[in-house]
Amino acid sequence: MSTFKYIAPTIATLYIIQTHVAAIHKCAGTSMLPTLHNDWIVVDKRRKVYTNGDVVMFKRPDCMETRLNAKRIRARGGEKVKVERDGKMVEIMVQH
Repeated sequence: MSTFKYIAPTIATLYIIQTHVAAIHKCAGTSMLPTLHNDWIVVDKRRKVYTNGDVVMFKRPDCMETRLNAKRIRARGGEKVKVERDGKMVEIMVQH
């Protein structure tokens, strides 16, 4: 009984942290190379303001899979970014 007295609150605390504060996710795939590849990352669920260079995790709205995607923010709404199209560098305005 004394072991349960410590295990139950620990599990409840970890559940609350995982659900509302921060979560640990495995980052697999090549889209974030060389920064992240088969790495474990901690996601801060409380953060609401992001800046250029931040890595964000999200679920794609058009995909029913439960896995998360990781991307780095290059620009935010109203900013311009240079991208390669048809072998040429072009500047585009980020809309959202």
